[in-house]
Amino acid sequence: MSLAKLHRAGELTAVWVPDAIHEAVRDLSRARETAMEDLRRKRQQVTSFLLRQGRSYAGRTTWSGRHRRWLAEQTFDHPEHQLVLQEAVDTAKEVEARLDRLVTALVEIVPTWSMAPVVAAYQAMRGVNFLAATTLVAEVGDLRRFDNPAQLMSFLVPSEHSTRPDAARSPRPASPTGAGRGGLELSVRGGKAAA
Repeated sequence: MSLAKLHRAGELTAVWVPDAIHEAVRDLSRARETAMEDLRRKRQQVTSFLLRQGRSYAGRTTWSGRHRRWLAEQTFDHPEHQLVLQEAVDTAKEVEARLDRLVTALVEIVPTWSMAPVVAAYQAMRGVNFLAATTLVAEVGDLRRFDNPAQLMSFLVPSEHSTRPDAARSPRPASPTGAGRGGLELSVRGGKAAA
């Protein structure tokens, strides 16, 4: 069947194709999300190591200036433990620097992007910061391609409908597949989570 016949029959669906800058912003945004996850893991490794050594920070906020001073003051009987702690802290600092570089790159490229006005419009909403707006626009693209909110949500959080007989008894017939866009979900749920 030819494209003309399919078009006349209304069988063709329009698609949105992102340009090169959009792809670059999306890649930067995803790299930032990866760096955020790496930073969370590296910080957790420091905390876990200290807990194994019987050390617990008594302050309220970890990774603040006071917490970093506390980390620098930690000493151990075995030099190997001191080395492990220092390497873990240094690794976390390296990831923080990587995250800062990625955020700086996003701040520089977004104003030149064709979707910059959309990013600015999203930031006008309460609780949506620059990074959350950029992540949302980079992942979703042009919202006009979705006919209704249900289509948008199915794009954001794919779900699985099972035909198993026991699945019908489940209180939640459709469950997330885990294949969705996790960082985007954080951005949608709360702009501060994506910062």
